[in-house]
Amino acid sequence: MRDEVLEAWKRVEARSLASTAAEELAKKVRESGKTLEEFFADDQQQEVIHAGPFTWMTFGDIPPSLAREPPRVSEVEGVDGAGSQFMRDVFALAEGETGTTMNQAGTFAYVVRMESLAPPQNILWEGFLVDDFQTYFPVSIADLQQMQRTWMKGIEEAAGLQWKREPQRSRDND
Repeated sequence: MRDEVLEAWKRVEARSLASTAAEELAKKVRESGKTLEEFFADDQQQEVIHAGPFTWMTFGDIPPSLAREPPRVSEVEGVDGAGSQFMRDVFALAEGETGTTMNQAGTFAYVVRMESLAPPQNILWEGFLVDDFQTYFPVSIADLQQMQRTWMKGIEEAAGLQWKREPQRSRDND
């Protein structure tokens, strides 16, 4: 058991180190004013991946109007299990901006650069505003549940709530 705990601790510590190293590289790239490909041209240890166009969410090959399942996080060429946080970090970047992110499992840290966004952000937003809410809602359930837990914790702390017994837990809190 000790070896398993030690291995898990090492993985958690490695995430922090990898994230810090990626941020340092991203800072150097930003300061250079170069693209990732230009910056790492002479560095054989760093692989530059051109992921090509991708979307945050996808229904796969099924048109949204015929899909029976909610959209899912898209796969990104060259990225092992991108995940929601990866997409948040990437799509928060402006065109030409460099940033960092990790894959869903936290096993790889990436320095990323937003080459282009098509269609432009304002067009995407306008489409989102008129799309059926039910199309996207299932994707946001985990975020909604986390916000509700955080909100309730804030209320309990602000009120000075102290449980005299363990509170009854719902399935969402397990």
